[in-house]
Amino acid sequence: MFMQNPEFSKVLKDESHICVIHSTHRRPDNGTKRSPHRHPFFSIELVCEGRTNHYINGEYYEGNKGSIFLFSPFDSHFYEYLDDTPLILQSLYFSEDFLPDEIVSALHVDKTPYAAKLSGSEFSDICRIFDILHHEYNSSNPF
Repeated sequence: MFMQNPEFSKVLKDESHICVIHSTHRRPDNGTKRSPHRHPFFSIELVCEGRTNHYINGEYYEGNKGSIFLFSPFDSHFYEYLDDTPLILQSLYFSEDFLPDEIVSALHVDKTPYAAKLSGSEFSDICRIFDILHHEYNSSNPF
């Protein structure tokens, strides 16, 4: 069963077509598992700390520090916690309006999930970019 996550229904409500979130997740004490869900926008998730199994369109991907994932609109996905370590994610959500049509078309044609492992300076550079985006997104005087 797939659900539309109500938490995300208002994420891209404004005219910016972009949202940047830094979040910390902990395994529920009652053993509740996360449900598969999807949303109508792109998202990039960077694992900053913790260990998880990500399931994207039925495929399994191990996630730990340095893992980065790109979800296309309506990709089914969820993750499971592998231990009690907090899972710290940086997430960037953006609408199709944010990208050139050629890129959107290419991403819709190839429904293969995009997953990569960053390390060293790659990981540090991406973390810095996410931090800048997060600061800019939450600033009262953006740009």
